Amino acid sequence: MKIRMYDCQFGDCFRVDPEDDSYYPLYVDFGTRSIPSGKNARYDDIINDMPDRMDFLLTHYHEDHYDGVIYLMNHKSQYNKVFQNIYIPDIWNLNRSVDIVKLILLRGLLWRYHINKSVTLLTFLSSICSMNGKIHFVDCGDSIQGKYTVLWPETNQLEPCIDYDEDSLNEIAKQTVRIMQTVRSENGAPTENAVSMLDALNDRYINLPRPVGFDFTAKVRLSKWNNDISIVFHSTTAVKRNILFTGDVPQKYWPKIEHNINNDPLAIGGNYSVIKVPHHGTHDYYYDFASKVCDESVVLIPNGNIKNWLIDDDYCLLNPLIRLTVCSSNNCCKALQLNGHVCRCANNHIIDRSGSFYYDV
Repeated sequence: MKIRMYDCQFGDCFRVDPEDDSYYPLYVDFGTRSIPSGKNARYDDIINDMPDRMDFLLTHYHEDHYDGVIYLMNHKSQYNKVFQNIYIPDIWNLNRSVDIVKLILLRGLLWRYHINKSVTLLTFLSSICSMNGKIHFVDCGDSIQGKYTVLWPETNQLEPCIDYDEDSLNEIAKQTVRIMQTVRSENGAPTENAVSMLDALNDRYINLPRPVGFDFTAKVRLSKWNNDISIVFHSTTAVKRNILFTGDVPQKYWPKIEHNINNDPLAIGGNYSVIKVPHHGTHDYYYDFASKVCDESVVLIPNGNIKNWLIDDDYCLLNPLIRLTVCSSNNCCKALQLNGHVCRCANNHIIDRSGSFYYDV
């Protein structure tokens, strides 16, 4: 099994190649917040590197994890690439699904992401419904490709972080949930009608006024809350290589994730050969993986070009225990800044200095 980490700077995109031809390569996330060479050029690089058929998993509903998917669909006449199976967090069949979706849409309004009509939750949903692949609605304990176990989220425990009531946004959220529940009831097979309805909702959404009465702290809280939905998964005995992908999951859920790891009857067990760390390696999401690695392990940290989201220097303490740390950039590494701009990781590879836009492990 080969894992390819693409340089998306402050964004995520990984390709997990199969050990045989019985299933498709799995792309985990595809997006970036910013990149010096330009988003579109990097997206073109990645799409040109994609096979014609593949599977896709979205860890959570943040733009820096999905806007590449929207770009791909906006250029479908140029690229003949499709997702056969699409895995998304199942927030669509809960008692409070409408409230949860409403807050994801509210975040977009507050941070003005909706200014760009092509990058919203609704255009992402429209894009995956346009793929004509099967959409899988994922919760804790589910299987991905029959090869990996989902360790988080436990979506029945999700609660909105704030209360917000506004008629226009309420109605858009209700209709969005209704559309995705219909797709869910049809065994993940979307229709052209679903696409047209989502596009119509997006036209209404992008013309909503920006809500008032939210200070910066409330906006950040809302943005961080979305990370609670992150899909975390690891290998089962159906594959040989033991990997752990963590999305942007917050620290507070690790006791439950640890419990789920230890109680997964299909887990390979022992140390992981590859770990993708949470939330770009930043301090607030740091987790100590020392007990889960060995001298053959590789740690992946996608980060770069966002100066206020530094890679936590404690990850440097992990480096002597493993074979390799792979970063998309270390310009945003706290340890680098504390060490006279000299990287403290003796065993490392930095993609944006290697002359390539990806690295294979």
